[in-house]
Amino acid sequence: MISQETDPMPEPGQEAALLRVVHLGCSLGVGGVERWLLEVMRYHGRHYPGIQHVIIADGPRGQSLQDDFASVASRIVNPDHWGTRALLRTATAALHELGPFDLAHSHPFTSSGPLLRVASGCRVPVRVAHSHNTSSTVSRRHPRLWPIYARLAHAMIRRYATHTMACSDAAAIGLFGSTKGVRLLPYGVPIERFDRARHEPPPADLGDERFLATISRLTPQKNVHVLVELMAGMGPDAPRALIVGDGPERARIEKAIREHGLTGRVLLLGERGDVPSILTHNVAAMLMPSEHEGLPVAALEAQAAGVPLIVSESVTPQIEAVPGAVFRAELAAGAAAWIDVVKRALAESCDSLRASRVERFRGTPFTAQASAEHLAGFYCQVTGRSIQSVRSN
Repeated sequence: MISQETDPMPEPGQEAALLRVVHLGCSLGVGGVERWLLEVMRYHGRHYPGIQHVIIADGPRGQSLQDDFASVASRIVNPDHWGTRALLRTATAALHELGPFDLAHSHPFTSSGPLLRVASGCRVPVRVAHSHNTSSTVSRRHPRLWPIYARLAHAMIRRYATHTMACSDAAAIGLFGSTKGVRLLPYGVPIERFDRARHEPPPADLGDERFLATISRLTPQKNVHVLVELMAGMGPDAPRALIVGDGPERARIEKAIREHGLTGRVLLLGERGDVPSILTHNVAAMLMPSEHEGLPVAALEAQAAGVPLIVSESVTPQIEAVPGAVFRAELAAGAAAWIDVVKRALAESCDSLRASRVERFRGTPFTAQASAEHLAGFYCQVTGRSIQSVRSN
């Protein structure tokens, strides 16, 4: 177990002044859920200093956002190795060493049950299982075993979770089997970063060119290869394409780009920290052909920038924050149908429409502020604590 301390842990007797939350199995890689949680913790640090966040990460140190989270969490504890057993050992030791905690907030799709069992054994009184997706990689790798595993996971969650939470109705059904009794918490994006991006120059390596883009982890779930296939069928008059992100599918996508003769037409940028700027200045339309999603943060980011969005039928309708900004196509419909939808979306990418969408997005519940306030209120409600908000400039 490796512990990274940012703020001193409370002295005996000081715990009562804090609402102490431990996040279990938290990924610190670059992804939508991680970006959302990071923004929530930043907001709580500014406005709710009485909420203290401790993270028990899902894997060893070295993940992309480790240092970012270290700037907002009072402590991060990392297992020495990857895997559920190492995570459970680390969680057990950390909960005993660093407790007591008022609330355990568990994030993994497949291991929340065992983690909350550990939290229960360590006498954490409020235990929240949070569903961020509609399915798991386990269902793809082991399709025959998944139904059995899912039943066991559901049983453990029912026994050890005092509360359940989900980013969308589809995510609630995916993990808990129903929306009944599940607290719905939409993700939010920091609109102030998009406001700043509009008044700053575009990224130097992209200039003012606008692309067809996808922003995601390069995993089988995200179906990013669909973008390459569409580019092969759209012809030389179509905009060039950007792929922002990294992951295990990168080599396969690079190979497809070469085989289709699209080198120079499809650019792989890897992980980027200037996503608001790229969306604002360089994306004409964004593609999301995912096999399944909970509530994709990248889709919210696109709408915050006023960018039209093309999604598969697997993406929940609850993602439609701004009416008219989201276009849909079925994965089985074939490339020609997707190309038609892409062309319609590109026709809706003029500056006046983008500006209108940005203003409409401000009044939705999908801002980082709204989401962070919702979560702070939930923490106070379920723990019976009253934590005052501190308004700062």
